[in-house]
Amino acid sequence: MRWACLSLLALAFGCAMDARGGAGFDDNAEDPRASAQDGGGGGQGGSAAGPCESDLNCGEGYVCFRGGCVYQGVDGFTPGALRDGGVNEVEHIPTLNAQVSAGEDHVWVPSEGTDTVVRVDGARLEVEVIHVGARPTRALTRPDGGLVVLNWGSDELTLISPEGVAAFIPLGGHLNALDLDPSGRFAVAWLDAARLSWAEDAAALQDALIIDLDAQSVSWTTIGYAPSRLQFIGDEAVFITADGLSLVRLTDPPRRAPLVPLAINVFHMDNREVLLSEDGAFAVSRGPGEAGITWVALPDGLPQLVPLDEVPSDIDLLPDDRTVLAMYGTSAALIDLEAPQSPRTLDLEGHTLTAAAVGEAVAVLFSAQQVEAFALLDLETEALIFQPARKRVLGASVAPGGQIALLWHAPEPGAELEAMHGFSSLRLSDGFTRFYPTLTAPVGVSFGPAHALILIGDDDEAPSAQLIDLESLALRAVPLGRAPEAAGFLPALHRAFVTQRHAEGRVSFFSLDDDGAPVQTVSGYLLNGRIR
Repeated sequence: MRWACLSLLALAFGCAMDARGGAGFDDNAEDPRASAQDGGGGGQGGSAAGPCESDLNCGEGYVCFRGGCVYQGVDGFTPGALRDGGVNEVEHIPTLNAQVSAGEDHVWVPSEGTDTVVRVDGARLEVEVIHVGARPTRALTRPDGGLVVLNWGSDELTLISPEGVAAFIPLGGHLNALDLDPSGRFAVAWLDAARLSWAEDAAALQDALIIDLDAQSVSWTTIGYAPSRLQFIGDEAVFITADGLSLVRLTDPPRRAPLVPLAINVFHMDNREVLLSEDGAFAVSRGPGEAGITWVALPDGLPQLVPLDEVPSDIDLLPDDRTVLAMYGTSAALIDLEAPQSPRTLDLEGHTLTAAAVGEAVAVLFSAQQVEAFALLDLETEALIFQPARKRVLGASVAPGGQIALLWHAPEPGAELEAMHGFSSLRLSDGFTRFYPTLTAPVGVSFGPAHALILIGDDDEAPSAQLIDLESLALRAVPLGRAPEAAGFLPALHRAFVTQRHAEGRVSFFSLDDDGAPVQTVSGYLLNGRIR
């Protein structure tokens, strides 16, 4: 698939890049080091860059990683070449807040200013305007193609059928957050303190509403103070609050949800990074100043501390749903939740890596202070390799399937390429990277089954959507008329969409398969909502 750069400057630096991208091994690439070492070298009897089962199958300077020999240098990794990151790492991942939802072949756009929701057909480009309550702020698509809308201004839900028929469910209180369970039967409304505006009604700060959308019934339940996140596990809604976890059974909500403590010290319940196992058996967390991680068996266990040598800066749950990766200092730890008091320590070769993003079989380790490198950890063998980064890594996002990660970069002082923003696609199986320079910072990302869509720019800086094929890592730039707001995919049409900032609404559609197909844009659809 061909790809275009954002500008002439990007063309000069980006389009001339070799498609082989960065370091690592490539089965289709001829490796000059292999011939130089004459089939293995180093007295190991192995191939320099060929397949391997262990380091013994690789030549001098190579490490066996995911079945292939990856070059790491004859003298090994040198920590002094890189910067230490410290423990107060803040990851940056582009995130859009526009409340747009999508079905299989259409896009829903709520309009606060007109008290409407607009449905735009992604094939026929037809527009349907549906009047809802006052100031709709959150819209979620149900599995049957219908929609649930939270009306912030009138404290009610609007339930829209796939045929476009609207029904209204009064909430009886002011709430500003809405989540939909995977089955689509239950909606949960609650008050997110982080979204509160000045003088907004906060009386429901410890309340949650469980709405049975099929029966159109509402149940109130009391939860912990200041909930910050909601996660569905089985038939329960689990709230992360400043008091611990609140567990709410969707089919039979209690009047007061039971609380599970997250910390040994009752004064340390708040401001924690919290992970929940997918089966709901464990909760794991870390808190400021705590040299270790805390784990608790759900639903009624007591928190227990697993001591570490330093305060961890990041924790992640691995795909087995039972192992925690904790980053701290110049080490990392792997903690089995079924035997948590015996963590396995990983030596990061003298260098501080402060954050991780976990794929299906490989984790990428990085630090926002790193200029020259990141690391890849094989989660099965615990082999660790270091790879060069094109620019400083601010954060990482792993695509569905866990095979590809996107690295988000920061501009550096300097000329041309150094001063540009950018991102990289990273193949986790072997460390192959491809760098994409951009004139401005990415403002959002959306993943589909086989593509990633990165939004770039504002009205004055060549706005575009960057479409990446997650198999080939090829990129196609789609120019936009206005600054992007939100993006997504329409699976039934093999198309993507991008909504853009426009007083009367603007959304563009384009093909995922045909580079030459025109971009189709619908604009002005919010104007219809002003006509009564």
